Amino acid sequence: MGEKRVRSLSKMPQRATERVREAFAPLIGKPKAKDLAFHLFDWSDEAAFLVALALFPSRFSHDEIVCGLGASLCHFPNHAAAAAKLWGTPVSDVFELDVFEDEG
Repeated sequence: MGEKRVRSLSKMPQRATERVREAFAPLIGKPKAKDLAFHLFDWSDEAAFLVALALFPSRFSHDEIVCGLGASLCHFPNHAAAAAKLWGTPVSDVFELDVFEDEG
């Protein structure tokens, strides 16, 4: 039963990606809709971690939280920015943290 559930869950991003492409293609064209869907779902593993952490915070050690959030912060921000730009709402520095400044 567990294996069947894992296979079913692993197909969820694929089905969601297809639905996003279908929904957005008439609005922004097929190529952009395909890219948008990719950028929204390529980081679904990190999103799943965030949801699990939100639902069951006491089940994670400090190391697991740091590792999981570190992986998330390395992966999804650029995807989110790309998706926003494809939709026509580029990212801006609304929190005034100089997010576009090079710290190096």
